[in-house]
This record gives sequence, C-alpha cells and structure tokens, in this order.
Amino acid sequence: MPPEVWAVGSEIEAHPAWGNAELQVYLESKRAFARHARRYFWDREILYRHVVPSAFTSQMGPGLISGKRAARWAWFFIARGFRYVPVSYTGIALVNYFKFLFRIHAQPALPPGWTPPAR
Repeated sequence: MPPEVWAVGSEIEAHPAWGNAELQVYLESKRAFARHARRYFWDREILYRHVVPSAFTSQMGPGLISGKRAARWAWFFIARGFRYVPVSYTGIALVNYFKFLFRIHAQPALPPGWTPPAR
C-alpha cells in the first residue's frame, strides 16, 4: 500500500474574497497550495487525500455543524476510499472537486501525454 498524505484545504479555493483584504491573503495562500495539491492528487507514489471542511463549531468559534459531526462526516468519505473529502454543507467544495478531477491549473504543469494511475 502506498503511503497516505492528508491535507486540509478550504472552500475558499473555489470562491472569491468579496473585497476583504485579510480574506484575500488567505485565499491566495490556499489557492497556491491547491495548485500543487492537484498534482499530488494524481501521484502514483502516494495516496493523497484532500479534506475540505466548511465552518464548524470549535473553540475557535461558531459554525453550523459541530466539530464532532465534521469529523464523522470526513471519516464517512475516507472509510469509503474517497481521495477528495468534501466536509461541506454549502456545496462549494464539490465545485472545487472538478479542478482536482480534471487537473485544472495544476502546477507545475503535468508532462504531455501523462495519464492518471489506475487504482
């Protein structure tokens, strides 16, 4: 079995900062990582899981679901073999999945003729 790498993304990978300067910095950071993560998603040497939570209630603040529910939701997908794990009640994370599936804006660019691994 290949080693597993899990990373936590964000719904901000798929929506704008709406003019909020602090949110813009966070957006640029998460999108920069996501461009590289889309490469790992198709890597033949590792099993990469991209977990994308939306806001949940924790010691850091309020959200619409509890941290416990978010963890159970994530585990539901992981236990079934999902590599892209949308822990989202908004659906924004699902939109972002297509960027991973079709390697949109994956950086660095994939070599010409490269095909995804058979799993």
